[in-house]
Amino acid sequence: NLKLCFMVILDFLWLTMKNPKNLDLLL
Repeated sequence: NLKLCFMVILDFLWLTMKNPKNLDLLL
């Protein structure tokens, strides 16, 4: 489902903005 995928991406971006260290862990 495209809408669900989009929502998951938004959640991921939101969490990353709140805690940039998460991005460092993933990359």
